Amino acid sequence: MIKSSLLGATTALALTSVSYAGGVTIPQVEPAPVVTTAATIPAYDWSGGYTGLIFATNTADTTTGDITTTEDPLAVIPGISYSSSGVSAGLEAGYNFQSNALVYGVEIDASTAAVDGSLSNFLDTGPGTNFSVSTNAEWIASARGRLGFASGRALFYVTGGVAAASLQTQLTDTYNGGAIVFTPSVSETRSGWVAGAGAEFALEQNWSLKVEYLHYDFGSKTASFVEGTDRTISTDATYTDNQARIGFNYHF
Repeated sequence: MIKSSLLGATTALALTSVSYAGGVTIPQVEPAPVVTTAATIPAYDWSGGYTGLIFATNTADTTTGDITTTEDPLAVIPGISYSSSGVSAGLEAGYNFQSNALVYGVEIDASTAAVDGSLSNFLDTGPGTNFSVSTNAEWIASARGRLGFASGRALFYVTGGVAAASLQTQLTDTYNGGAIVFTPSVSETRSGWVAGAGAEFALEQNWSLKVEYLHYDFGSKTASFVEGTDRTISTDATYTDNQARIGFNYHF
């Protein structure tokens, strides 16, 4: 009976204001409002699919081995190297998976390109003999994996995979005092590898902006330029490309 009375009195005291000597009433204290800080804002969710536009500047390098000709198999012309530059634009699509701050996924892209370079009058092998060479990349594509770390609304990542490019190389050969001019060309699709790094930033309404650097290496391949019926010029040529790009992606 005494315990029940004490319990009832305690409950009543908790639910009502308390009076004490002098008739002063202690009001109930309202809980303090919850202050939202940056730490309580949920991190951006990068998981899911996306697609977007890419724009890039390219600096490519072509290097050849020794240049030989069937006209004089014993004559060996030293290799050459020259640079190409230009722009490219295209589309990309990918899918991300996220586990806490770890973000990983796959991405594919393809872009048209205008990456041109040439080396003119680079070698005189005799009276009236002159060579010049040019290289043009018409499109570039890649399929890559991505692995990154999310921090707030930013994603920092590394990427790498396989790549392909359409290359056209043209040789201009002028000899016999300019009486004979050959302009044979070789068009090919080369495969290789690509690696790089970048950062992506979440914007409003499902959009993101990214900046990225990619290095492409398409290895070495023999190129043979046929001149008429009895002259072929051959060399092993390597092709690499360094690309700085920006992208605008929409996330689903």
